[in-house]
Amino acid sequence: LKPTVIGIMNETFADMSVYDAIRDAGYVGPGYYNGLAGTLQRGPLMVSVFGGGTANSEFEFLTGNSTAFIGTGKYAYQLYDMTVSDSLVRQFGELGYTSTAMHPQDPVNWKRATAYKQLGFDEFLSMADFEGAPVYHSGVTDAATYEKILDLLEGDVNPQFIFDVTMQNHGGYGPGTAPAEDVVHLDIPGVSPDVADSLGVYLACIERSDNDLAYFIERLRALERPVVLVFFGDHQPGLDDSLFEVVGAGMDPTTLEQKKYETTYVVWSNYEVAGLQAGDVRATSSSQLAADMLYKIGAPLTDRQKADYVLRQSVPGVSLAGYMGANGCMYPLAADSPWRGALDLKQKIQYARFAESI
Repeated sequence: LKPTVIGIMNETFADMSVYDAIRDAGYVGPGYYNGLAGTLQRGPLMVSVFGGGTANSEFEFLTGNSTAFIGTGKYAYQLYDMTVSDSLVRQFGELGYTSTAMHPQDPVNWKRATAYKQLGFDEFLSMADFEGAPVYHSGVTDAATYEKILDLLEGDVNPQFIFDVTMQNHGGYGPGTAPAEDVVHLDIPGVSPDVADSLGVYLACIERSDNDLAYFIERLRALERPVVLVFFGDHQPGLDDSLFEVVGAGMDPTTLEQKKYETTYVVWSNYEVAGLQAGDVRATSSSQLAADMLYKIGAPLTDRQKADYVLRQSVPGVSLAGYMGANGCMYPLAADSPWRGALDLKQKIQYARFAESI
């Protein structure tokens, strides 16, 4: 069985209810997303960017490389030749899949047109392919990209890998950038009205994304072909620092910084995967997510993915903000722990598979 695999990296999608002060103010997160049943795996996602730098999250997902081992302030698409990198796209190609990337913005942003070609995508749908599409907040709606995905599925019954980088929720979140009736109003002690309004605009975008996702999944449920969906957020919103000072009160600075580099993900299928019990909840990172998904659906893994999957038993996730040990605790990248050896081995593997080739 070769299901079509759809990866959606949803712009700035995060569940801000992970902060106690926001949850205490009455926000419980994206309702449909959090209540989605039958997921193969889901949980918190460690990412290496905050407030921007989208391309590094997609680089990690598509290559299995972590920016933690590349360095702060470096953007792989702009620095390196992706033809030398491990590539989920080429991996699917070797299994007979066609591949399409889409992002309803200028294709030169982050050198995506070049990077996607080097990674092995057969086609890249960008701004010109979404001319006349409906917009919300910062750009073309999530739903418009989902319609394009459904068109691709209708036009080809063979297995496909489709990677969708959405645009709708991109910052900033100033007054009037979302319909007034959509803005979420929260009273968070210590947060100024202006900052609360910006948060409310952002949460309006997440509500719209949640509704669009509900529509998309119901359309996928109705298909008579197997489909796997990997949905994740690239980073948290770049809201005013004062908000995070308030909602992070009680956390030490290192813990708060690591919390800011956390989004959320889900792996879902419209068919029952043989031998797999749904409902697995675990933390992972954007560089590990593709291997997790492939393992869950029984797809072949590369030797590197097998090694990463074994090493995740000791280090479930790693990002520029730190690494997680098997005890569920977070550590700064340079910190020692009982799992330091596993982290160092992950770095050596990435050096051998990526750094030595560029």
